[in-house]
Amino acid sequence: MFRSSHLRNQFDGLVKFGNFMNEPCRIELSELVFNHFYKQKFNFLEEAKLSRVQTEFANWIEVVNLFLSRSQFKSYSQNNASLSTWLTKEVLEWCNETFRQLHFVDDNFADENESIQKYENFVKEKVFEVDSWFDLLKFLRKTYPKQDQDWEFYFNKLLELSSQKLNEKSRKELFIHLEKLVEEWKNSLEQKMLEQEWERLQNELKKLSQEHDSKFQRLKQIFEILSPFFKDLGRFWDLSQGVWQGLDWDEFEKYAEILENKKELQELLDLLGKYREVEKEYEENVMLSSEQSFDWRATSASKSEIIGVHFSDDLSNVLPSQVALLSSEETAILFAKDFVEKKLLTFKFRDEYLGGAGNSSKTKMTKKTEAEKGPLIVCIDTSASMNGLPEKIAKTIVFGLLSKIMNEKRKCYLVSFSTQIETLELSDIDTSIPKLLQFLKMGFYGGTDAIPALLHTIRVLQEKNYEYSDVLFVSDFILPNLPKKTEEKIKEQQVKGTKFYSLAITNDGNQNFVEVFDENLVYDPSRPENFKIAIEKLRGIWKV
Repeated sequence: MFRSSHLRNQFDGLVKFGNFMNEPCRIELSELVFNHFYKQKFNFLEEAKLSRVQTEFANWIEVVNLFLSRSQFKSYSQNNASLSTWLTKEVLEWCNETFRQLHFVDDNFADENESIQKYENFVKEKVFEVDSWFDLLKFLRKTYPKQDQDWEFYFNKLLELSSQKLNEKSRKELFIHLEKLVEEWKNSLEQKMLEQEWERLQNELKKLSQEHDSKFQRLKQIFEILSPFFKDLGRFWDLSQGVWQGLDWDEFEKYAEILENKKELQELLDLLGKYREVEKEYEENVMLSSEQSFDWRATSASKSEIIGVHFSDDLSNVLPSQVALLSSEETAILFAKDFVEKKLLTFKFRDEYLGGAGNSSKTKMTKKTEAEKGPLIVCIDTSASMNGLPEKIAKTIVFGLLSKIMNEKRKCYLVSFSTQIETLELSDIDTSIPKLLQFLKMGFYGGTDAIPALLHTIRVLQEKNYEYSDVLFVSDFILPNLPKKTEEKIKEQQVKGTKFYSLAITNDGNQNFVEVFDENLVYDPSRPENFKIAIEKLRGIWKV
C-alpha cells in the first residue's frame, strides 16, 4: 500500500480516468508496481496472480513484469516513497499511452468483428444461406491457415447437410455446427488480436526500457561525477535515502544541468583531490611513544615455579614415584640405573626472568582535537575578475570547508557577491545539498561591490544563531579601500569576539582593504605549494 495519500494523488488521475483496463484493475496494478519498487522483498508476478488484473489482462501483467525485472532503479527506489511513486507513474503513463495506440490496431479488426456479429445473428435467427457460409469458410481458411483442419471439418459437414433435404433434426444439427463455427472463428480472432497486442506491447516495452536505461545511466552519471564533492557527507549522499528521499526524476533533471561542462567539474575534482591530500597530511601529528623489547634472561639457581618434569640426576627434586623404587631390593636396582643414566623423573623449575629496555621512537598518529566549534560565515567574490582558475580554487576550498562543517552539524552561511549579493543558509544538510549544487554551477561574472556583502554579514552576526560566528572572506581583492564606517563596524564585531579572515586568490589585491582583518591568507595559483599552506591555516583557524 502507499505510504501516504499525497503520493497516491500524484497519479490518481491516471487510476480514475485512464483509458486502459478498468478502474479496479488500474488500482490493483498501481499498488503492485509501487510495492515492487518500494519494498525490498516483493514478488510482482506472484502477487499479481492473486489479482483480477491477471485474470482480465494477462498480457499486460506479463509485459509489465518484464519491464520491472529489467529495471535497474529498484536498488535506489527501495524505501524511497517519492522515487517509487514517480516510477509507478511512469509505468501507468506508459500503459495509458500504449493502450491508446493499441486501440488503433483494434480498429483494423473492426470489419471482421462486424462480420462475426452478422453471422451470430444468422445463427440466432436460424438464417441459412448456403453461399454465405461457404464464402465464410473460404475466408477462414485463408485468414487462419493453422486451423485448416477445423475449417475442413465444418466445410464437409456443411456440404453434407446442405446436399440433403433438411428436416427438423438435421436442421437443428446444422445450426449447432454453425454456432460452433462462429464461436471458433471468434476465438481465433481474439487469439490473433492478443498475439498482435503482445507483439506491439513488446515493441513498446523495448522503447520504455531503453528510455529508463538512459535515465538510469544519467542518474549514475550525476552520482559518480558529483559524489566526490560529497564524500564527507556519508549517508546523506546515498541515493536510496537522505537528501534524495524527496526527489523524483524531474528534480534529478535539474541537477543534470550541472553536467553540461564536465571538463570544469573534473578540474574542480582534481583540486578537491589535492585539498583532501593536504587535509590528510595536516591531520597527522607526530607524537612521541615508547617501545620496549623484552627477552628471557638466565637467573641464579633459585627456584621459582614448577613448569613441568624432565629427566635428570637431581635427587633434591626427584618425583615421589621415583623414590618409591627404593622400597625393595628388586626395584632399588632400577632407581640406581636411572640415576647413573640421568633418567630420574624430576621437577623442572623456571630459572629465567623477563628483562629488557625501553626504546623511544617517533610514530605518526591521528590526534583529534576536541575544541569548541561555532558557526561560520563565508563571503565569496563571484565577480568577473574571479573567473577561470581563481573561481575553481575558491569553489573548491569553500566547498570542501562547507561540506565538512555541515557534516559536523554546525551552522554555516554563504554570501556570494558581485554587484549584488546572494545568500544561502546551510544549516540542515538534507536541504542544503541542492543549494550547494547550485553554488557549484554558479557562474562568476559582473562587477565587484564587496561592501553590501560585508554589511549583510555584520547584520547576520547580530542574529542569535550566528552571534559567535567567525567570517572568511574569499576574493582576489581587486577592490577599493574599505569605507571608514564599514571598518568601524568590523572592529565592533571583533571586540565581541568575531574573527575576520581573508583568503586572497592572487597576490595582486588591495592590501589596504584587508588591514582590518585578523589574519590574511594568500593563495597564488602560480605557486601551487601555497595551496597546502592556505588549507593548513584555514583548517587550523576554523577547527575543521
